[in-house]
Amino acid sequence: MLRRWRRVGRRESRQAAGGLAVRAVSKLAFLLPGVMLLAVWVLSVPASAQPKKGTYWKSGSHGSGWSPSLHGDWLSRVGWVDDLELAGDGAVKEGGASVYERLRITPKLEIGRKLRLVSEADLVNGTVYGPESAVAEDYLLEPWRNVGPTDSAMLRKLYVEWDSPAGRLSLGQQAASWGLGLLANDGSRAGRFSDARGGDIVERAMLATRPLELFSDSEFAQSLYLALGADMVLTDDNADWMEGDEAWQAVAALFYRDDTLFAGFYAARRGQQDRDGTLYSAEEDGSSAIEAEIEGADLDVWALDAFFRVSGAGAGLTWMMAAEAAYVTGSTNRGTNENSPDSIDVQQWGAALEAELGIPEIRVATSLQAGYAGGDRNSLDDAATAFKFDPGYRVGMILFDDVLSGVSAYGADRLSDPAQKAVPPGGARFLPTNGSVTNAVYVAPTLTYAPVKPLEIAAGVVWAMAPERLVDPYLTQSVKGGVPTTPWGASADAWAQLGYEVDFGVEWTLPTGTGPRIALAAQSGAFLPGSAFEGDGGVGMGPLVKARTLLDVRW
Repeated sequence: MLRRWRRVGRRESRQAAGGLAVRAVSKLAFLLPGVMLLAVWVLSVPASAQPKKGTYWKSGSHGSGWSPSLHGDWLSRVGWVDDLELAGDGAVKEGGASVYERLRITPKLEIGRKLRLVSEADLVNGTVYGPESAVAEDYLLEPWRNVGPTDSAMLRKLYVEWDSPAGRLSLGQQAASWGLGLLANDGSRAGRFSDARGGDIVERAMLATRPLELFSDSEFAQSLYLALGADMVLTDDNADWMEGDEAWQAVAALFYRDDTLFAGFYAARRGQQDRDGTLYSAEEDGSSAIEAEIEGADLDVWALDAFFRVSGAGAGLTWMMAAEAAYVTGSTNRGTNENSPDSIDVQQWGAALEAELGIPEIRVATSLQAGYAGGDRNSLDDAATAFKFDPGYRVGMILFDDVLSGVSAYGADRLSDPAQKAVPPGGARFLPTNGSVTNAVYVAPTLTYAPVKPLEIAAGVVWAMAPERLVDPYLTQSVKGGVPTTPWGASADAWAQLGYEVDFGVEWTLPTGTGPRIALAAQSGAFLPGSAFEGDGGVGMGPLVKARTLLDVRW
């Protein structure tokens, strides 16, 4: 039996794809921000010796007009999860205990009132202890392996922001975000039962201005904004510049913002050339080997998005409602097939709703998440219709983050097995969900209660269905000759239940006055799989239980 394909020659493939000029730009894009971050960090150090203001360290204004500050957080997680069944062939992702650590710092330098130098870096971010697996390791955004002291270090932001006469101009490395984060997500927003994850990191030049300000001083003119920008994508869920992907975007947003309302439209035109690559596989004893050259695919799409958020208070209640709907259209030659050998039309859409209602007097609040992400009815036709939320958008604790992520990763791994396919099919790299909401309709209500001010108790439920068939790509294409088949070998049906998830959490915030915020928490969840994970005779995936303790220190 041959091993799985392993990607080799990544540097060589980048050089072939990009040439000398592109390599130079790519290196400078990472080296120069690192030098600048060090300078900002050094300037921020005196802030720690000054009196504290709020929940972060900040120095007073200096005679030269500059004022540095240093935010940051340390998140520590100790967790445990059951073994995860990946398919009906007995494959299992080993469970057990794990430890996750994240240390993030955000130095900032204000120069006068109009100029700022903003930076953010992860010194550590990942699982440092836990079960490991090589399944789909070349495809996953976060492979199932432990990270070393420097493996996960990453510069997330380093940009200059200037309040110019024409508007706010930002230039440099930034984390892109819009709305709830279905399309553009900076990876900074945690879910009720899950941590913030990922982030769309771009080299960006953007101007945000009030276009009507020259003609009117009305409240509407002061609250209407137009933002225009251009991006070179460093890394997101769709591309990684340092691995050879080249992605560029033009972005625009028109929105209204005041104290209670945000409403607007966002558009992005994206062109991408996927990495070329050399894949290699060999017998365990080294007796034979296979190499395959993979030519990178092209992507040319428009992404259109509408978002609003409104909040208020009255009659003893606080409330908020937000909604986002996104549509992606264009073409690609990823996953081309015999029915559409040249290109595939991209027609994808998804939407999400969030709402909150609180009764401060009795310290009770309820919230709701609901959404839809389209699936792909037929992977062998001329249209790609599966919409993926950005992995940074978080729903629940287990279903999307563990179950669907693991099952889809194993499906991509089997489809790319050189014992089954002479060359991995185009687009196999994008089959794992990486925790994204995709091919799903879900509802997730949550109830929270704070019996005393530092203590909060939360309970939530996630229920979901798959509007299109949940299929295993290997069984469907290589075993069943194109007949939609579940990972457990049964005939796949549309609108099959994905299952139920029940989550529970308790959080205690330690009293620290104006010092850093310290919180201790414990969370647990149980997932009961639905018919989408059943095989013939009703035998399929079993329940899954997950638990973890949390320590958060923020300053």
